[in-house]
Amino acid sequence: MAKENLRSVFGTEGAILRQAPALKPRVAPTRTVLVIEPNVVALDFYRMVLRPLRCGVVHAESGERAVATAQRYQPDLIVMELFLPGLSGLETLEALEALPELAAVPIIAVSTLPCGEILPQSAIAELADHFEKPIDAPRLLAAVSRFLI
Repeated sequence: MAKENLRSVFGTEGAILRQAPALKPRVAPTRTVLVIEPNVVALDFYRMVLRPLRCGVVHAESGERAVATAQRYQPDLIVMELFLPGLSGLETLEALEALPELAAVPIIAVSTLPCGEILPQSAIAELADHFEKPIDAPRLLAAVSRFLI
């Protein structure tokens, strides 16, 4: 009896399914940003800021994970906190820059202190940009847009 009810609802040839509107396929993001951030609240902030760009966001919470994640996803841009558990910000930067496949990937650094107090001048010169917290969201969006568009 239940089988008969299904046939009457769906029809023997699936008439209802043929009448269903065509679903638009979900398009995968064309650009990927790696956010290296141990704080989940800050991570939510980055995701909110990056949402208008419709880019994919991958996350790493430590320097070690950042290197592995960068190798796996080959991001188009990296936004990283400089105070990280495990590898320091400088060690993480050096490890990322040592990967040939990431040589051209811009890195934006973020910290609660000025970069000059954390990184040597040579490391700062290698950065695409840097921000102090609290971050000005429109300025960050503009900076990220420069590298993704």
